[in-house]
Amino acid sequence: MALLFICSLAMLMGSIVVAYMAGSSFSYQKANCKTRYDRMYETYCNESDTTRLAQVSGGWGGFNSSLQAASLPPDKLSSELLSFCISNGAQFVYSLLYLMLIYNITLICQEKDWGDLETRRRHLRCTIVTGEAFREDYLLQLPKYVLFPIMGYSVLTHWMIGEALQTQESVWRDTKGDHPIEHSQYIIVYAAYPLWAATVLILFMTGLCWWAFTYRREGFIPQMFGSLRACCAATSELDDFTPDGIQWGDLGAGEKFRHAGLSAEPVGKIHPNELYAGRGEHSKQTSGPVRRLVHDD
Repeated sequence: MALLFICSLAMLMGSIVVAYMAGSSFSYQKANCKTRYDRMYETYCNESDTTRLAQVSGGWGGFNSSLQAASLPPDKLSSELLSFCISNGAQFVYSLLYLMLIYNITLICQEKDWGDLETRRRHLRCTIVTGEAFREDYLLQLPKYVLFPIMGYSVLTHWMIGEALQTQESVWRDTKGDHPIEHSQYIIVYAAYPLWAATVLILFMTGLCWWAFTYRREGFIPQMFGSLRACCAATSELDDFTPDGIQWGDLGAGEKFRHAGLSAEPVGKIHPNELYAGRGEHSKQTSGPVRRLVHDD
C-alpha cells in the first residue's frame, strides 16, 4: 500500500505539472496567435481549441504527436540501458501493484463465497471432484464477472502508461570521411492525455486496494483462512454433500457448549455471546438429530 500511495502521488504531481505547462502554452499561443503565427493564420489560428490543446500537450501520444522532455547522450551503452528502464520501468512497477490488486480482490471474493453459507444453502465449489452436490461454475480463481473487467482494466492501464512516457530512437549517418558512421540517440517523450488517463486509473486502483485492504466481512462464520481448510479437511465422506446444498449455522446445544458447523439439514441462527465448541462424545442436540458434515473446533 505504501508503494501504491507513492506511485499515485508521483503520477498526480506529474499530471498537475503537465497540465500547468500545457495550459500555459495553450493560453499564450491563443492570445498571441495572430502576431506570432501571422503567416499561418488561416491554418493554425483558426484551429479548434481541442486540436490546439492536443498539439501543445502531446495528445494521445505516438511517434509524431508526443512532446520531447529530454535527450540522452548519443552512442553510449548507458543511454541504451536508461532508455530500456524508462520505457518499461513504469509498466514493471504497475505489474507489481497489479499483483496486490488481484490478491486483495481474490481474498474478498473467497470470503464472500464462504460467508454466503451463513445466509443461504449453497453448494461448495470444488475443483477436484465432480457431481451435482458441488459447484464448478468457473475454472479460474475469480468468477467471470469479476475477472474479465479486471483484465480489461489491466490492459488499458498498461497501454496508457506505455503511451504516457516512452523513448524514441533517432538514427542518422555521418557521411564525413571515407567511411560513413551511423549514430544513435534516444529522446524521452511524453503525452498528456495518456498520463492523465493513467493517473485516474491508478487513483481508482488505490481506492479499490484501500477498500479491499480494510474490508471486513460481517457475520458469525469464522474467517476463511485456516477455518475453511480445516473444516474441509475434516470431511471424510463426500456422500454427505447433498444436491440441495449445505449451510453453516447453529447445530444445537450440548452439555457444556453449543455447536456450529456445516450441515445438510436445517440449521439455526448463531446465538451471540454463547460458547461454541466442536463435537464431543457427550454432545446431544436439542432439536433432533442433525447431520454434521464439518465442524469448528
